[in-house]
Amino acid sequence: MSLTNDALTDTEAHAVDAAKTDLKSAMPALVALAVSIFVAMTTELLPVGLLPQMGAAFGKSITEVGVLVTIYAGMVAVFSIPLTIWTKRVPRKQLLLTMLITFAISSILVAASPNFTVMAIGRAIGGASHALFFAVALGYPARILRPWDLGKGMAITGAGVSLGHVVGVPLATALGVATNWRWAFGAVAIMAVLLCMVVAKVLPSVPNPIAQVKTVRPPGAVTAFSAVMTVNLLLYLGHYTAYTYINPLLRDAGASESFVAIALLVFGAVGIIGLLAAGSQMDTRPRKALLVTMVAFVAGLVLLYFSGSSLVATVGSAAIWCVAFGSAPAFFTTAAIRTNAVTPDMSAAWINATANVGIAMGAVTGAKIIDASNLQGVSLGAAGIFAVCTIVVFFAKRGFPHADPKIIQTIK
Repeated sequence: MSLTNDALTDTEAHAVDAAKTDLKSAMPALVALAVSIFVAMTTELLPVGLLPQMGAAFGKSITEVGVLVTIYAGMVAVFSIPLTIWTKRVPRKQLLLTMLITFAISSILVAASPNFTVMAIGRAIGGASHALFFAVALGYPARILRPWDLGKGMAITGAGVSLGHVVGVPLATALGVATNWRWAFGAVAIMAVLLCMVVAKVLPSVPNPIAQVKTVRPPGAVTAFSAVMTVNLLLYLGHYTAYTYINPLLRDAGASESFVAIALLVFGAVGIIGLLAAGSQMDTRPRKALLVTMVAFVAGLVLLYFSGSSLVATVGSAAIWCVAFGSAPAFFTTAAIRTNAVTPDMSAAWINATANVGIAMGAVTGAKIIDASNLQGVSLGAAGIFAVCTIVVFFAKRGFPHADPKIIQTIK
C-alpha cells in the first residue's frame, strides 16, 4: 500500500479551499451520497432475498443462482484498487453520475434477462461500477467539508452502507415476492436514474486535478490497517457464508414466501438498532463495542444452528446475528480511516475490495458447506469464521484501540 502526493500550485490550493463548506450547507450533498450508497448496496445484495424465485425462472438451483453474488463481488474485489488509481484525476462528480447510470443499466439487464448468461453479464457490469463507486462516494466528504466537519460527514454518508444491508434488501425482497423478482430489479434501476438527477443538482463539483491528502503515519499504522482489512474480509466471509442462504434457511424452518420478506424486514429493523447502539460507543469505547459485536455474531449463528425446525428460534437467533451486522460497516470504515495509513479514498477502496472478496468467498463457502453437509451447516461454519475474527480483534490492539487514535492530515 503506497500513498502518492502531488504538490498543488497556489491556484489549485485556493480552488481546493474554496470547495470546502460547513456541515449544514453540505447536508443535501451528504444525504444524496448516503442514498447513492444505499442504492449501490441494495443493487449488490438484491439476489440474496430472491434466490429461489430467480432460480426457478431459469431452472437453476439456489447454489447456482448464488454465483450471481460471487460474480458481482468478484468484480468489485478485482477492480476497486486499480480503478481508484487509474481515475484519480477524473472529476469526482462526473464519476459518481457515470456509476449511478451504470448501476441502472446493470439492473435493467438483469430485470429483462432472457437467460441466465445475460443476467450474469448484467451483474458483472454492476460489480465493475460498484468497484469504483465506493472509493469516490466515501472519499467525497473530504473534498467538500471543512476538516472539523469531516467526521460527522463520513458518519452521514457511511450510514448508507448499513441501511443498504438492513433496509434496502428486505424492502426489495418484499417487492419481488409481492410481484415478481424482475420488478424488484426494475425498481432499483428507476431509483438509480432518479437519484442521478438529484445528485447532478445538489452535489458540488470538486476541483481537478484533485488535491492529494498527505497522511502523517504514526508508528505501526500500516500494520494496524492490515489488521483492519483482514478482519473486514473475514467478517464478510462469515456473514455471507450464511446470509447468502437466509431465504432457504427460513423456508427450511417452515416460513412461507411472504413470511421470509417480513422476516428480512425485521432483521433490517434490528440491524438499525445495532447501528444506533454501536454509534453511541464508537468514539468512546470502540474496542469493547466491537468485541461485544463479534461475540454476538458467534452466539447468534451457533443458536441458529441448533434452532432446528423451530421458526421462532430460527428468527430469534438470526435477529441476534443481524443486530451485530448492522454496525459492522461503520465500525470497519471508521477503524480504517483512523489508522491514518492511507488517504480516505484508498481506505474506502481497500474496505470495498476486502469486503467483496469476503462476499464472493462467502457465497462459494456456503455452497460448499451445503454440498458437503446440509443447509444448517452454513450457520456453524459462519460462527467458526466469526470466532477467528474475535481472536484477531482481541490481539490487534493497534487496529482496534481502546481510544480513538489522533488523525493528522495536511494538504500539501
